[in-house]
This record gives sequence, C-alpha cells and structure tokens, in this order.
Amino acid sequence: MSDRVYEVQLVSTSGYTLQQKTFDIDGLWEAFAPTPRTILILNRGMNRLAFFEEGHLVKEFEVATGKRSMPTPEGEFPIVNKLQNRPYYKKKIPGGDPTNPLGTRWLGLKVPGVRGVVYAIHGNRNPRSIGKYVSAGCVRMYNKDIEWLFEKVDINTPVIIQNFSEDYYEIAGKYGYKVDQIAHSSTLQN
Repeated sequence: MSDRVYEVQLVSTSGYTLQQKTFDIDGLWEAFAPTPRTILILNRGMNRLAFFEEGHLVKEFEVATGKRSMPTPEGEFPIVNKLQNRPYYKKKIPGGDPTNPLGTRWLGLKVPGVRGVVYAIHGNRNPRSIGKYVSAGCVRMYNKDIEWLFEKVDINTPVIIQNFSEDYYEIAGKYGYKVDQIAHSSTLQN
C-alpha cells in the first residue's frame, strides 16, 4: 500500500493548516461495498433488460422503450413502488381492464421530479410493440415477463438504464456494482 500513500492538507475553520499522510482506501472499500440482492440493467440501444440476482445473470428480456421524442431516461433509478393492475389515469381505464395499456404489473422508478408515477417498467396490451422504440418513456414488457419479474424484485432494487455498447459487467462496474463477467448484452435468454 505504500505506493498509494499521499499527503493532504487539512484546513480547519480557524485557519490552521495541518499536513497529514494518508492512503487511498478505494481498493479496500470496494471489497466491502454493498451489492444489492437484485439489479436490473437496461440496454436502451438493444431494448434488452437483464435481471441479476446475487451478481448472476438470471434472465434477459426483450422490451420496448421510449420513442425519439420521449426517450426513456438514462441513469440509475430505484424501484419505488410495485403495483398490480395499476389504473391508467390519463384515460380513466381501471386496473385489470384488458384495454389498459399498462398491462398487469407496474414497477415505478424514482426519476428526479416524478416520484415513481411517470416512469416505470410495466406490462402492456400490445405485444407487437416489444423490441421497438414506441413508448412515452416507460419500459414495456410482455405481461408474462413483468409478472415473473414483479415477484423477483424488491422496492429499492436499482435499475440502470443506458444506451451502451459495453456488456452488462462493464456497465454495472461504472455504477459500483459487481455482476458476473460473462454477462453479455448480445444474446436473449428467456
């Protein structure tokens, strides 16, 4: 660790400057950094959503994402609510109605400024939309897929959304998470 030792100057509120030797603990911290039980990583460029449990790729899904004029937001967002048969308030369609465009399950995301009520991962009533860029920013899944996923994730599960060419391992690492290095975003596993 001697090659990672460096000096820092600490300035107190009373104006005194102190010299202190310290070392970089990033490598130490990484070994103890908490990894959530489950993580979702969405590749917007390929419309693929990967579900990881304990760092292992369990399942990958084909999804629909936002159209060019209303793109799915990029970043890391926690799941803040889980709803079965959420009503479609905009057109007053009750939850569970076969005409409800939100499908059977809703995983609301905490995107800055919208509190889990605008952006979500949800089902849909139009299976032909999957794989396309057609939503108003949400992530659409086949109802059978969102029903499976709904049972596997918890509130606060991190969702990483990026338009990327790297594999899931590299993207997870950029956000401080560890997943299996063999996790690639090039094949669909259902």
